[in-house]
Amino acid sequence: MAGSPYVFQSQYFAGDTRLEKCANNPAYDIRTPQSGAHVAKIHSALNIIRDAVRNGHSLPAPPAIAQIEIANKNYSASTAKSIKQYKRDRNIINYAYQQDADDIIGVMTIRYLDEELAAIEARHRAQIEPARDFLIEIDGDANLSGQDISGQPAAKITAAKFN
Repeated sequence: MAGSPYVFQSQYFAGDTRLEKCANNPAYDIRTPQSGAHVAKIHSALNIIRDAVRNGHSLPAPPAIAQIEIANKNYSASTAKSIKQYKRDRNIINYAYQQDADDIIGVMTIRYLDEELAAIEARHRAQIEPARDFLIEIDGDANLSGQDISGQPAAKITAAKFN
């Protein structure tokens, strides 16, 4: 494909060379009957999306994948069914040659999965990152009651530090 290579947005897919190939070259699509670590990441990604839906994510959840396929890292019937429904629900269809979603993970699908995972990761980070505390040191009247007897401010900030 022409242009710059796609760079994964999600931390989950980042650095996986097999998935990077899928995101950048149609010859590296993922389909039945493949197996391996890249398929296991697809299974996990679909489960992450399913969990996000249970926790308020607005898009529909893909169907569950058979445990035997997950255990063996196989792209078989239930993975294909889950991907097909995922693509239907999100309208991931190349209308140049398709009328309906298929069960193949190609360039469009892997990129969409990645972007959805990145959005879930961002929401998760926003929920768990603590508010930044800061310390202000005050020199003088700690009650900030006004002015001292000479008419000067009774207190001033001498230092501020973010933790």
